[in-house]
Amino acid sequence: ATSFNVYLAPSDKLVDALTSYENQDLVNPVDTFDIRKATFIGANSDGPYVNKFYSSTRGGRIVDAKLIRISEMYLIRAEAYAKTGNVSAGAADLNLLRSNRLTGYANETFASGDALFTAVMDERFKELCFEGFRFFDLKRANLPLQRAATDASPEWQSLPANSFRWTLPIPRQETISNPNTVQNPGYN
Repeated sequence: ATSFNVYLAPSDKLVDALTSYENQDLVNPVDTFDIRKATFIGANSDGPYVNKFYSSTRGGRIVDAKLIRISEMYLIRAEAYAKTGNVSAGAADLNLLRSNRLTGYANETFASGDALFTAVMDERFKELCFEGFRFFDLKRANLPLQRAATDASPEWQSLPANSFRWTLPIPRQETISNPNTVQNPGYN
């Protein structure tokens, strides 16, 4: 029997995002850092690796599924407030989450619902990483996928929001079984 290891590495874009508060002048850059970086991402001689939900009291890689978390609820509500124009209530939810993740964090204010929405999407990228939300977040918001230059070759760094690749092809066996099936655009 052949065995192999699966290695999941966090993107440079995520590592940089979780480090970004260390480089911003929020309150005191020396005292401001994101606790998620050490919790979600580990490092060894091979480089960074995914450490989120890595182990529990029952052992390594034995972790209960997280179906819903309070941080997700705050982000959903903050997004809804941003979309409905209640910027102060949305900012309160976002600031509460950030104050629990960023040491030395000072509350941020937002000039518009759009600015708050952008901040919520950035926070969802960091808070919900490795949980399968990013595809749906980008699709729902009709946003493009943007990768860092160090994460992908130039032809795969950007995926426009209107790309056919946001929809998967219908499996060949399905189109063979039912000749009336029309393949999704771009996969003919």
